[in-house]
Amino acid sequence: MESQLVARSCTALPDVASAAQLPSSERPEIRRELFGYRLLSPRAVGIGDVALVGEAYHCWSESWTATLQELDGVDHVPSDEFTRQDEIGAIFYGYECVALCCFRYVDLSSAMHRDDSYFRVWPLSARREACRQGQRLCIASHFTVAASWRRSALKSSLKGILTAVSLDRFASSSGDALVGVTRDDRGMSKATEGLGANILGKSELHGVPVSLIAFYKSSRRTALAAEDEVLVRSLGAAFRGRR
Repeated sequence: MESQLVARSCTALPDVASAAQLPSSERPEIRRELFGYRLLSPRAVGIGDVALVGEAYHCWSESWTATLQELDGVDHVPSDEFTRQDEIGAIFYGYECVALCCFRYVDLSSAMHRDDSYFRVWPLSARREACRQGQRLCIASHFTVAASWRRSALKSSLKGILTAVSLDRFASSSGDALVGVTRDDRGMSKATEGLGANILGKSELHGVPVSLIAFYKSSRRTALAAEDEVLVRSLGAAFRGRR
């Protein structure tokens, strides 16, 4: 269903293409039925997903190059952190990737996963707390909203919608807990806590304060506004029943 939505958007709506470079606040109309969600695998790209993975990578690279230029002064961000993911959960508006979150699954009963560089800012106490309901963790990372959609004419928070659909994706997965590192200075820590995540500790990454968060299988996500929940449920059709 979602692939059909993307295909229809690409072929039947040239006005979307011509508006793609505009900030969403300057577009003539934002149509909720044009939003779709895809789970993409950068390590095993099917022929039907090549263009979508390329669009998602462009969104990711553009956003994270700008972010790490600001934080670390780097000019180039290697693609490894994109290509190593098990899944990329991407929101599309037509064919344009407007937001995404990366998912990677690890089992902390294994030493090679406990030694993963991702956990370098996680104290042992936080890692143990993350595993209190099981050791298979879903690492949610690289939470991205395209720059042109951060002040959206959608009249809803695309950040909130992406967070909600990401938590729902985890809820249908085989993971025992979803973990993440969220920036305190950009409001992400409060946003995820407001949706039901637990803050397990505080740390620092790239020179900014961050929270170490976990969302457990037993957790209940806080509902968004009614209109936004309709959109989140529609996006969730892409993975409903999928482990």
